[in-house]
Amino acid sequence: MAEISWLNDASGDFDTASGWSSDTVPGASDDAILDASGSNAYTVTASTNETVLGVQTGSNATLVVNGGTFTVGDGTDGGVNAGTISVSNGATLSLSGTVDNAGSIAFTPAIRLTFSSAPAPGEAALLRAVEPLRSCPTTGMLTPL
Repeated sequence: MAEISWLNDASGDFDTASGWSSDTVPGASDDAILDASGSNAYTVTASTNETVLGVQTGSNATLVVNGGTFTVGDGTDGGVNAGTISVSNGATLSLSGTVDNAGSIAFTPAIRLTFSSAPAPGEAALLRAVEPLRSCPTTGMLTPL
């Protein structure tokens, strides 16, 4: 597994290899970490199918999924979503594992959340919010179907 970080606080396309610390786009065995130093807010846009092991964002970062399916195999993989993950109409965010959320996860328009399996015995939920989940237009308890 490699931790691959977005290089600078400038917006860009997820599929642009030169935007990443390894000069390669993160893949299924990599954590995609959007934590570039600097104070500028920036957006990384994923418009095609992407698969990563984990995804983490810094407070000044936004990951926009506006096309295809963005698949995450192990949630935030020990890190946190401190920024924003935004999923546009027609795009899909497929999460497995635990997502520690201190930022926001936004869906446009409202969504229906489904899970592929129930939480393990003793586990409260698949989505764990460090702070309340903001910008998620759902109410009630998140439960597997």
